[in-house]
Amino acid sequence: MIVEKLLAFLNRKTILAIFAALLLTITATAPYAGESAGKSDYDKAMSLFETGEIAKGLPYLKKAAELGWPEAMFDLGGLYDAGTGVSKDLALSRQWYQKAAGRKHVLSMYNLGYMNATGKGGKKDLVKARHWYQMAADNGHALSAHRLAYMLYRGLGGPKNVVLARKLYLKAATLGHPPAMYSLASMYTLGQGGPKDIDKARKWYQMAADKGMKRAARALAFLAQIDDK
Repeated sequence: MIVEKLLAFLNRKTILAIFAALLLTITATAPYAGESAGKSDYDKAMSLFETGEIAKGLPYLKKAAELGWPEAMFDLGGLYDAGTGVSKDLALSRQWYQKAAGRKHVLSMYNLGYMNATGKGGKKDLVKARHWYQMAADNGHALSAHRLAYMLYRGLGGPKNVVLARKLYLKAATLGHPPAMYSLASMYTLGQGGPKDIDKARKWYQMAADKGMKRAARALAFLAQIDDK
């Protein structure tokens, strides 16, 4: 009765729109066809790889990738990238990373960002590099956040945005990436992308230095000299 009363207030166009939205939600959350079978083949491939039987494991890996298992796509891309067990083929490597990234595989997103940034395995495209670095950074990948911050800082592949670059350096630094800690500290020191803050600069230089970054240790020493004066 409640449903009938509700439908009475909705016109046909609204009902169709709601139905379409429900279909999109179901499609987005439904498992990929053959996914479970792909994992089974992937596990077989990994077992054989662990014993050094790459030639025997490769057919299982390829089958798992073709069935849509993201880890298999990524690993197959890596084999073509390195030329391990297969003929080196950077274009094919890039294709498999692309497919894995489409299945939300974060390392594949980063690899695509790098390949587009450098022209490895295909055309150099800094706009796409930004896109894939952003996708990976949104999924908590520190190196991607750092590289995207650099592109924004320099204005590579799109408009320069020093404020956003600083935020991304902070994100990568918080995730434990030493180069981002150093870059963030430098921005605090110079007041780039936000207020100048020597105390925060000293904090991030120290954290980077604690992780073995010699440049950060030198920067700390320089700040100490300024303090003495």
